[in-house]
Amino acid sequence: METIQEQYNAVAKEMKAVQEQITELATSEQVKKYFELQKQKDSLQTQEKNLYRKLKINRYESCQHL
Repeated sequence: METIQEQYNAVAKEMKAVQEQITELATSEQVKKYFELQKQKDSLQTQEKNLYRKLKINRYESCQHL
């Protein structure tokens, strides 16, 4: 049976390997572009939600059938 120390060492080693891969990928132009596009998408989604809310409020305020 593995000791806690052995389990910790195995996890720490795997974590280091994963972090190295992440660091390497972060320098890729495609990955940089992906993150840039994700930021743009998030910003546009926020704008879209805000404008939709304003649009609905505007429609309800100008409603004449009540």
